[in-house]
Amino acid sequence: LNKRSISAIERSAFLVVLDDHSPDKWEETGSLSMHGSGGDRWCDKSFSVVVYRNGEAAVHAGTSN
Repeated sequence: LNKRSISAIERSAFLVVLDDHSPDKWEETGSLSMHGSGGDRWCDKSFSVVVYRNGEAAVHAGTSN
């Protein structure tokens, strides 16, 4: 299951992240949107849409040099 899951993530163009947090300040939303818990954001994707439990949402977009 893990092998299939990582394969699907690696083949995807972007991700939708459903996050259990409910940020109530823009600083918290910004911090969570950038790096979450440190293991649930994929920075190699063109973008990720992060949707929080309280309905807030953010886009995490990467850049290439």
